[in-house]
Amino acid sequence: MPTIDDLKNSPYLQQADCEPPLKLTIKGWTEEDMSKDNEPTEMKYILHFKEDVKPLALNVTNFERISHVTNEPDCNDWSGHQITLFRDKNVMMGGKTVGGIRVFVPQPDMSNAVTPQQLPQGVTPVTTRRHVGDGPPPPTDDDVPADEDSY
Repeated sequence: MPTIDDLKNSPYLQQADCEPPLKLTIKGWTEEDMSKDNEPTEMKYILHFKEDVKPLALNVTNFERISHVTNEPDCNDWSGHQITLFRDKNVMMGGKTVGGIRVFVPQPDMSNAVTPQQLPQGVTPVTTRRHVGDGPPPPTDDDVPADEDSY
């Protein structure tokens, strides 16, 4: 039975095209007018791949994710890098969950992570939260008197 995705005939990758995820090699990019008829010009970056798939119209989130994955802030330097595109059903637009395409960002290897008890003495783990704000920090156990006679 056909779905709405079957009825769309887009020249660009759609979220349904990325299920299962696609591992692709970036060939380059172009800038194209994505405006509809009788609307103002809307230029977007379009990412092209070496594999035989439709190009990807980039949004800011995916641009930033590709920059992070490739470690290249300039899209002129992305050619030859591999990325993985997947369907993320949690993508929001206009306050609604509509789903979309996202670039997979590998998580760092945590196999050599240490517990706070394994840190050298005097080293504070990064996860420790510090007070940030205009007012005084909230009281800690050190701020509470030991008994009523201390008031």
